[in-house]
Amino acid sequence: MTKPELPSKTSFNRLDTLALPPAERFESWRSLHDTAVLEAPNAEVAGDYRASLLWCRSDEGVIFGHAVNPETVTTFNAHGPDQVLLTQTTGGAARIGLTYGETHEVTNDSSLHLIDCKSSLRIATSRMHSHVYLALPRRLVLEWFGGDPFSRAPVRALPDDGLFEFLRAHMGVLSKSGQKLTGAETAMAMQVLVSLAMGGLQNLGAGDPEQDDPRSTKALFLSATYFIEMRHGDPNLTATVIAAFLGCSRAHLYRVFSAHGWTVGGFLRETRLNKAKTLLEGSRRRNIGQVAADAGYGDVSSFSRAFRDRFGMPPGAWRAGAAKR
Repeated sequence: MTKPELPSKTSFNRLDTLALPPAERFESWRSLHDTAVLEAPNAEVAGDYRASLLWCRSDEGVIFGHAVNPETVTTFNAHGPDQVLLTQTTGGAARIGLTYGETHEVTNDSSLHLIDCKSSLRIATSRMHSHVYLALPRRLVLEWFGGDPFSRAPVRALPDDGLFEFLRAHMGVLSKSGQKLTGAETAMAMQVLVSLAMGGLQNLGAGDPEQDDPRSTKALFLSATYFIEMRHGDPNLTATVIAAFLGCSRAHLYRVFSAHGWTVGGFLRETRLNKAKTLLEGSRRRNIGQVAADAGYGDVSSFSRAFRDRFGMPPGAWRAGAAKR
């Protein structure tokens, strides 16, 4: 039996053991993890091992994956891969046994976790277990974190907020829709993943969380613009609110937007006005006041003035023109 090979180009690929004869399924799955020891709990599970893996590898050597598998025990040791696993359980549970007797249980209610694949760990998964993950080269993690993130324990829970919240959401979207992307779109999506992971680990590490590394700056900009897209209708959304959510200072947020040719207020205004323009074109049942409120404006006059300055005509005239087109 030939071991499945990871692709050299950036693309999503899928392996499903159901495509193989039952007697070959578990061995095929084990061959994907040749630096760890995999065991099935009994002959029944091993004899009809139903697992699937969706994966993609970036130019930096980062592997994104979404794995689903039945009860399995995986043992890592010092001879394991020179990787760090950043993982989010999405179904079932995983019980992680450490060498000094402590047990760490991870479920779909848990946060992202960082796992050292070169430590002595025993991970027992329930049936059916699923998780999305990034397999990160150790050298990148040490560089981003500014040291060893496992100085206290080989398993580390990560914060639920800031860049890690966006990373978790992006991993979930890719696990569902990654195979629909073109090659160029896949490369871009993987770049966003790597940037978010890097920015999150930099903020968590010993270094200055507000250093102006270009990729960290890009990750923060992407997260900030995504947050604005989601919250643009809130009239109280300000640079202070955005900076607090992302865990950076307002001054640093200003520098990040400036590096991308924007001001925070300018990007927020552009987002609101474009959303309002779409509402005016697509829904005639909402009056101008309702459109203004939906776009995050507290009063119609300020909305009308901003809309006319941006598009050269008041909102009512734009709607009338759209109806004729």
